[in-house]
Amino acid sequence: MKPLFLIGSSVLCLLLGCGGSGSGPVRGGSNSPKLTVLLGSNSDSDLEQAVLSVEKVEISTDGATWASLGTPKATYDLMALQGGREAVLISEAPVTAGTYTFRLTWATTNYADGTKLPAYVDPVVGSGTALSMPVSTIFQGTVTVPSSSQATTRLAINPSTSILRLQGATTSYVFTSEGSTLDTAELATIKGTVHSGGAALAGAEVFAEVIDGLNNPRIVQRAFCDASGQYTLNALPARLGGSPTSIYVVAMPSSAAQAFSAQGVGPVVLGTPGVVEAGKDLDFSGLSTSASISLTVTPQTPLGGLTVAELRQTLAFGTSSQYVIVRSHGTTIGTSEDTYGFGGLGGGTYGVVATRGLAVKASLSQVRVNPGDSASLTLTFP
Repeated sequence: MKPLFLIGSSVLCLLLGCGGSGSGPVRGGSNSPKLTVLLGSNSDSDLEQAVLSVEKVEISTDGATWASLGTPKATYDLMALQGGREAVLISEAPVTAGTYTFRLTWATTNYADGTKLPAYVDPVVGSGTALSMPVSTIFQGTVTVPSSSQATTRLAINPSTSILRLQGATTSYVFTSEGSTLDTAELATIKGTVHSGGAALAGAEVFAEVIDGLNNPRIVQRAFCDASGQYTLNALPARLGGSPTSIYVVAMPSSAAQAFSAQGVGPVVLGTPGVVEAGKDLDFSGLSTSASISLTVTPQTPLGGLTVAELRQTLAFGTSSQYVIVRSHGTTIGTSEDTYGFGGLGGGTYGVVATRGLAVKASLSQVRVNPGDSASLTLTFP
């Protein structure tokens, strides 16, 4: 679990490098539309660093024929590209109007430091190791570039589900080619602070969640607080399904030994792209000894698959309550079963859920842990 510090202790990673962009064949005239491509990331409570290198950015109108938009030739730390920070892969490249899919080709060179691997992770627990990368990644979703206008797309990566941990004779990490495409013209931002008794809780992880029609929560973005305790959730859809988006902001700050109970603020109703909803602050009290829940999922995740483990709780939001996610991460895939340990928990009652594709398995009864307690359970897929 990412450690919690009071103000004055930095938890921010440094951007490892940047590079210029080249030119590609998809071009209009001097007055043609322009396209800017950003790279962004979410937080990951299990990783201190997640470094990867980008060779080329391509676009396609049909998903079959690709054209180069440029060659950034740069190395980035995904942990530095969250909380409102992004890298510019391509800046104002002239293109023809159209709707585009995006593909990144990963580099085999570390452009920030040629003595290091082009892709590697440094986990919170354990030592750094290589990150196995595919040749390229096609990002889900599209962005439309209108005539005689500019567009900016954010290629977003969620390390907690796109970087899988495999546990066999040795531990290895694999990038699963998970990524999404967001049109920044359709996004809004929520900002706030997380503190306790006036002291900033730097490093606390904050979730932005939406609730579907079946009352199921879903995380749309996650970020760490900076040294002043401020969080920035800057890639939130302003509207979903034609209606203003209602966002629940949830956090449960913790260290290895102590934790607060989870709290939330919301719903924060967006609706207008570009709006910044500020002052959504969370003030925690009642720090106590951390509890933990160990989850086993059987059988192990199939090759090429993903299993996400979640803890859920019913929290108060003003005069009402809502069932929300307070912990979420891809499982560790073993040779016969998956595991995941939820540490740094405040005492309370939790629902335990594992999701594998469209299949969902939940604990038949909720799990109660008091401060300092540990619990374990197994969920089994067919």
